[in-house]
Amino acid sequence: MLEENYKTFKALNDGPMDQIEDMKEVVEQVLAAEGYAEQRAAKMDINDFLCLLAAFNAKGIHFTS
Repeated sequence: MLEENYKTFKALNDGPMDQIEDMKEVVEQVLAAEGYAEQRAAKMDINDFLCLLAAFNAKGIHFTS
């Protein structure tokens, strides 16, 4: 789903279609870079989630509902 959202976002915003080989690897890299690789979601607060959201957005990965 993340990969499809990424492709849709790029297509709608006329951005260059960067090729992401492995979305799981990208997600793991973002989690590690922000220090959340070993965190459990149940133990995180809203500020942790906002930090992660900003980090994913900076990588061009956007979440939709």
